[in-house]
Amino acid sequence: MNKRVINWIVTVIVISVLFYLFFVLFTGAGAVFGALESLRLAWIPPILGLVFLAYLIRGFRWNFYLREIGVRVGQGEGQWLYFSGLSMLITPMMLSGAIKVGLVKARLGAPISTTFPIVIAERLTDLIGMLALMLIAGVVLSLFNANAYYIGTTVFVVGFLAVFIGVMRSKSLCQRGVAWLGRGRLRRRIQEPMANAYASIYSLLSPRALAVAGGIGFVSWAVQWLAFYLILRGFDIEIGMLETMFIFAFPTILGVVSQLPGGIGAEEGGMLALMVLAGQESGVSVAAILMYRILTLWFGLLLGVVALKYYSVKYIGGDVDVCAANGQAEVKP
Repeated sequence: MNKRVINWIVTVIVISVLFYLFFVLFTGAGAVFGALESLRLAWIPPILGLVFLAYLIRGFRWNFYLREIGVRVGQGEGQWLYFSGLSMLITPMMLSGAIKVGLVKARLGAPISTTFPIVIAERLTDLIGMLALMLIAGVVLSLFNANAYYIGTTVFVVGFLAVFIGVMRSKSLCQRGVAWLGRGRLRRRIQEPMANAYASIYSLLSPRALAVAGGIGFVSWAVQWLAFYLILRGFDIEIGMLETMFIFAFPTILGVVSQLPGGIGAEEGGMLALMVLAGQESGVSVAAILMYRILTLWFGLLLGVVALKYYSVKYIGGDVDVCAANGQAEVKP
């Protein structure tokens, strides 16, 4: 892996530890550690199983998208490719996807301009899946609790996503944008890759592709929500399933939209605020949130590191030095 990327990952880990330390001290270390001691350890294996299943389901979506743009890989290899991308979970923006397209280029020679739109489509269908969870929870909670906050927040985010997809599906608008990029020497160099990228993303955002990939995204995030719910139950936190669904989905969307590395800070802060609003003590809430992040984000990172090593040796024939900044991959025998 590129040295700059390794340095970045180490930096993010250090910052994350400092953030979590502040998070614990701010809410009271005694209360947090006391709550952690009360966790029922027997719940951890099924929670990890659900988290692994959620990642596995998203791997099927990755394979679906590869087929949509004409890149053919076996189902097993595609899953290893997807899991390899998890090694970059704590990089900002969409760099975790860049390592996957870099590996596809190293393995199959597929242009990055053709495959990188999959990363954008994955994020959009992740949002669709989480928004569906928010919509279910928000509508029911607003009806029974007469609380406009739930439905208002959901409608706003759904509207924003609908506008974005509508713009990307407008060929005339996007083609004018690509044509504008073609003016001047530098812009002419990127016009063709941009045109290829838009051709890919247009097909990936077709109604059929959105329905299939959005459905897969919904199922995967529903499975991960169930893992979150079990963590709360492991701490004896009494929150209804629908309210837990909203507490899970909305901060997760904040983490995705923030483009922070792994959503660290935005997701934890959003979850804590909603759990306190739901009447939970901050100490046990922080303990549950930290456990959730360890068993999802950091567990996923560990899976990704193992998968990247396995994929590079089995399918490429050597260690792969991938620079996530530009998706370039270099094989080291």
